[in-house]
Amino acid sequence: MTRPITDYYVNSSHNTYLLSNQLTGKSSVHAYVTAINRGCRCVELDIWPGDGGEPIIYHGHTLTSKITFEEVIKGLRDHAFGFNKYPIILSFEMHCNIK
Repeated sequence: MTRPITDYYVNSSHNTYLLSNQLTGKSSVHAYVTAINRGCRCVELDIWPGDGGEPIIYHGHTLTSKITFEEVIKGLRDHAFGFNKYPIILSFEMHCNIK
């Protein structure tokens, strides 16, 4: 990349963590890996406070399953640059407080 990021189209994903519908679907780190392997360079993380204060990823106020923020970050670390050298953008929808 030699130009400003605004000069590029970025393949992005909404509700990246979901394997199916946004009301009752399963959340999975594998969904992030799949998106990245298909060329996605901007992924969304809906971050909510979990039990014990650990952040979790899920579609808030729904019946979707929950995965830990840590699992997602480790999955992205391990897979984001295997097939693609370009930067990855993490879009945080932050619902956690300062604590």
